[in-house]
Amino acid sequence: MNLFGLIIQRTTSGLNDMFVSDNLKEIRRTPEIEKTTDDENKYATKLANQSDVYTFQITPNYRVYSLVITDATDSFGRAGFYAIRLYTPKKYPLANFEVILQQINKKYLEFESTGTLKNNQEYNNLLKYDLPLEVNQANFITTNTNEVAFCLYDGNNPQLSGLFNHKAVGLFNKMYAFNKENAVSTDIIKSLGLKSFEEVRTNFKEVLINNNYRILKELKVNNVPVEFNQNDNELVLILKKEDEIEYNTTDNPKFKQAVGSMIYVERKYTAPPSPSRPKGPKKASFFETYGLYFIMVIMIVALGVGSWFIFIKDNAVPEPEPTPISNNEANQNANPTASEITFEIDRSIRDTTVYITSYPKLEKYHFKLDNEKWTYNKDKSKYADFYSTNLDEILKNESLVFDSNKKNEFLQNLEKISGQRIPDKEIIIIHSTEDRKQESKPKNVAPIVTKPKTGKPKNAPKQNNQNNNGEKVDPNKI
Repeated sequence: MNLFGLIIQRTTSGLNDMFVSDNLKEIRRTPEIEKTTDDENKYATKLANQSDVYTFQITPNYRVYSLVITDATDSFGRAGFYAIRLYTPKKYPLANFEVILQQINKKYLEFESTGTLKNNQEYNNLLKYDLPLEVNQANFITTNTNEVAFCLYDGNNPQLSGLFNHKAVGLFNKMYAFNKENAVSTDIIKSLGLKSFEEVRTNFKEVLINNNYRILKELKVNNVPVEFNQNDNELVLILKKEDEIEYNTTDNPKFKQAVGSMIYVERKYTAPPSPSRPKGPKKASFFETYGLYFIMVIMIVALGVGSWFIFIKDNAVPEPEPTPISNNEANQNANPTASEITFEIDRSIRDTTVYITSYPKLEKYHFKLDNEKWTYNKDKSKYADFYSTNLDEILKNESLVFDSNKKNEFLQNLEKISGQRIPDKEIIIIHSTEDRKQESKPKNVAPIVTKPKTGKPKNAPKQNNQNNNGEKVDPNKI
């Protein structure tokens, strides 16, 4: 299946399709494709002075590179044109597209010279190209606009890829490239409403929208709706520096203004509803019914307690003074959550797999989750594998003392995020020379057991293993 689509148009008796590739035939009359097949007489034939014109457009799904030949005539001999339009996936910017378009043009002229019917024309061999799949930085969304831009190119060496694949082209509905040696002056081009791309291409900004919960409902720029895929976790929006952004979500229809280069679309917090009282006649409360009796009982008890207190006051044993506590313990008692270890996504960077904790002395550590495995670093140093045994090293470096419960809290909170247990680091035991010898022996040979040396001299008399009754005795139990 070809990744590229192709449409060739020509002015004969009006603007006619000379060729449409199979992968575009079913969607040829959709609004997305129709907007890319405009009559080029409005700008190209008027401004190019019979020289080649290149155009570029971005749609929700395609990048459309076109070559417009303006020295053609229609069936009545009037000035006309024919256009070769190449459709590529939007996320893959195409380099050296001028070469591809010129090759297709050469093939088209051959078919025309031989009178080959359009149903018999074949361009598949020119549409099968290996796209640089590692280039996927162009999957962005833009505002809807009717503005048109233009630029100039050298006829001997166009080199338009850098301009046509610039992100700022998303600010315009269409972009034209005219041969600077043959085209009319820039003042005439501007008089028809086209804007110089060289003058305005720096006036844009790029905003990253984090839509992890997939609840982004509507997105507007200057109160104009922007089309986007609600299932995308991340969206890159290209707009002018002065443009204003607002959005709402599926759980909050009220629009909210956004500022900065990053937008986090968060869920709306809704407090649980309070239980409602059953309707009906109001019943007397307990206090209203028995309040007087209750007060009398309290007074009697108070008199009795007071008398008892006066009686035993002189014989009371003084209570021991409470043991003083440290400032650290006092702070923890005043704020029980101050010593809790929790982890959250680091909002200062784009990577949503990096977590940090606000626990004192551990704020500069970053914990990254990659394929259900944890790595860590400090002060943005190189990441290293994180094992449960690394915690002791971190605590030692930061002069922190954790009991076993505190260590378990630290590790369990990371394990809740990853859903995987954090393993212990593998310990490599270096065996002695004697152990290596034992390991090198064949497994089917019984090991040699050597008794420990007793320290006795070689000529010591043989030990008697019998007691006075003549019974054998184990020498090791003597």
